[in-house]
Amino acid sequence: PPRSTLFPYTTLFRSEESAAAAFRAVAGAPLNSPAKADATVRLKILAVDPARPASGDQALLGARLHDDPNDAVARVRAAGLEQQKGAWQDAARDFEAVAKANPRDNHALVPLVEIYAGPLNNPARARALAKLAHDVAPTDAEVSAILGRLVYQTGDYAWAASLLELAGRALPGRADVAYDLARAQYALGEVGAAQGTLESALAGTPSGAKGAAAQSLAKLFAATNDPT
Repeated sequence: PPRSTLFPYTTLFRSEESAAAAFRAVAGAPLNSPAKADATVRLKILAVDPARPASGDQALLGARLHDDPNDAVARVRAAGLEQQKGAWQDAARDFEAVAKANPRDNHALVPLVEIYAGPLNNPARARALAKLAHDVAPTDAEVSAILGRLVYQTGDYAWAASLLELAGRALPGRADVAYDLARAQYALGEVGAAQGTLESALAGTPSGAKGAAAQSLAKLFAATNDPT
């Protein structure tokens, strides 16, 4: 079958959805051919969801990467499975390989920021990759929101606040973004601004752990502003 470097998923097509549509057209062709077989395999790889792995996913991806180590989509999926297992070094290695081949691939850059900001505890590497990821998509509010939260973990509160303000303007109804921005503002000593932002977060009634954290932060603000 043609190698992915000649028939790439992410550069030939604008999205995975359009790639899948093209591969379905080839896979559904009446005649057998190497291209049809290759399209069938690629459809199976695109169907892998690392958040909800199926029993044969790891074997499928391993076989594909053995045949074509340059298949970026298969490698990102494999790295996602490694993340789910807590195999952080392995996940970082695979995401780094994708980023090395395509330094503008946020499918690899953003997860790398998360890994280095958290489990592998390499803030400098996380910030460097965050800058690359932001440069790739400077107006993407979702990317800014994710990077802002992760950059906060590295201790760069000023940049985290800047990213989260950008995201918040584009996503005004997102309580999670408002909460993360409030944390960054508070860390910078901007208590008044943080309290105003947090009121927005609480108005959005964030649920679960984020909601509980927002309530705790609100109590901290109240204690900070109470002169007694």
